[in-house]
Amino acid sequence: YGEAIGGIVDVTTTKERPDVFGGEVDINLLNAGAYADGPIGEDGSFRLGVRRSYIDAVLALALAMADADSFLIAPIYWDFQAQAMWNANEKNRLGVFWLGSHDALSLVTSSDDEDDSGLDLTIKTDFNRVIATWRHAQENFSLVVKPYFGYDAFNFDTGPLSLEAEGFLVGTRTDAEYSPTKWFSWNCGGDGAWYTTTYSGELPTPKDYYHPGSTITGLSLSDEQDVEHLEFADDYWRGSTYFDLVFQPAEGLLLTPGFRIETWN
Repeated sequence: YGEAIGGIVDVTTTKERPDVFGGEVDINLLNAGAYADGPIGEDGSFRLGVRRSYIDAVLALALAMADADSFLIAPIYWDFQAQAMWNANEKNRLGVFWLGSHDALSLVTSSDDEDDSGLDLTIKTDFNRVIATWRHAQENFSLVVKPYFGYDAFNFDTGPLSLEAEGFLVGTRTDAEYSPTKWFSWNCGGDGAWYTTTYSGELPTPKDYYHPGSTITGLSLSDEQDVEHLEFADDYWRGSTYFDLVFQPAEGLLLTPGFRIETWN
């Protein structure tokens, strides 16, 4: 299940449709967040949650009030989840789920003046997934199909050294379950995905000579280094299928023989 065969916690969102509009707001020392849900027409519904941090502003205010000539590295983050669902009929249900996040480290100083600590640091991570869902359910049979799309980005920059990565993901997963009796059922399905990632960066490399007057002329370390530009891409795909039998001959006893086949490039 999801490229793993043990230690899985399967978390799903609620399938109940909210009948009225509702929500909540949370404001604390670190971040602020809000959640809302409600009906859309007679057969649809939505859920939306957002969160944004401001700990960097709190730390900057604390340094200014303490009149401390210092700096800190503070986290900055925001994330969101949005879901829309529609009951097409008694047997079919459609939905789309979008979640994303942004995480970064920011340099917090005690004043508005440009930082003279000599520290140059940027770290950013972005994550996005869009998952569509079709659920078909009958009396003793169910089918779930989930195509999905993803985008990830990473940036690391310390001045002379930098690295960027950007990736896209397209995949789908299908699960089917048939339960002819209370004590026996079978499950089968498959999943596959294609990934493409591009990498780029700048790597400082020492020059093959040393400038003897650097300590007098004030040339920095970067002046004594060359910069090597790096750029390459990586693509790969994976696919798998599985089949499980589920027996419950007695209460408290569950037997689940099965197999899984995986392939990748």
